[in-house]
Amino acid sequence: MLARSFLSAAELGLSEAQRYALILTLNAMERGEIRHVEDYVRMPCGSDVKFSGHFNMADWIQCSDCGTVACIGGTAELLGGGPLFSGGLTPGLMDLFYSGNPHESVEEAAVALSTYLTTGSPPEDW
Repeated sequence: MLARSFLSAAELGLSEAQRYALILTLNAMERGEIRHVEDYVRMPCGSDVKFSGHFNMADWIQCSDCGTVACIGGTAELLGGGPLFSGGLTPGLMDLFYSGNPHESVEEAAVALSTYLTTGSPPEDW
């Protein structure tokens, strides 16, 4: 299998830590470590928020009865070790993180994330 070629952090307008966290997220999605959850009970988050592998584009990071639920950006922050995107988002990241559809599957999100890392924008139909 050929190695993928993603844009550099500078080309994406990101820090190295942000780019790395997004690649970690894509890898976890492709390995099946992230599962979409549709219905979950939202609960207050404590200070010890951990990645539980649950995904939904409706919430950045939300504590739940099933564990932590997060979108692409929230998952990247959990995997990357902290708040990475609080300083503002590039237009490409805005389009990626806020698809407007909480029913996006992990597979659809992985395609959008891979496209973003390769081109700087998610697919037009995202």
